[in-house]
Amino acid sequence: MGKESRAHHCTSVFIRDSKEGGPLYGRNLDDVRRAGLEDFQPPQEGPDGRRKRLTDGVSSAVLCDEEPEEIFPVNVWDIMPADCKKVNDQIEFLKRYADFWGPGNGIMVDKDLNSAAYEKSNRRMGVRISDDGTAAVTACSYLVPEMKAFKEKCSRRSLEARGWTEDSLDWAYWKGCDARYDRLLKLTSEANQRCATLQDMADIVTDHAA
Repeated sequence: MGKESRAHHCTSVFIRDSKEGGPLYGRNLDDVRRAGLEDFQPPQEGPDGRRKRLTDGVSSAVLCDEEPEEIFPVNVWDIMPADCKKVNDQIEFLKRYADFWGPGNGIMVDKDLNSAAYEKSNRRMGVRISDDGTAAVTACSYLVPEMKAFKEKCSRRSLEARGWTEDSLDWAYWKGCDARYDRLLKLTSEANQRCATLQDMADIVTDHAA
């Protein structure tokens, strides 16, 4: 199964328990469909009979972000040790190499179907570990409090550098992304509480009310 984070994804949603008899995984793309995307599914049993981890990401960069101190990028999913199988272990590993990868938001699901959402700038990483069996992210916004505060600070610096104000289209777009993210988590939680169906997942990833 593919492990790299693909920045052209717009929304990723995981719901562990559903009326369909297993986990649901959905995503929404913001570009044309391309070959290879069928590889991303909830962790399935491999030839050894064990579930494999899932990771998937969306774009979420920050204008006027901090510069990494390291001088070369690394695909952290490629160098992650084989025994790094639990979500908490994966998070610890990703934070250890934070300067080498990102930015972007993503979800991870381990072999036991535990899940978490991460939000990543150039050097910082915020995490929401799931307590209800769901994980969801969308693009161009952070909701982990410390990441949200950091992004807003950087966004204001970007506006000031260009002589713009909060009346600008950029600021309106960023606020719209925040509203979309809030709504995504609300819809995911509501679907999970009523034991989600495949239709629920389709409705979530195609929702554009915000």
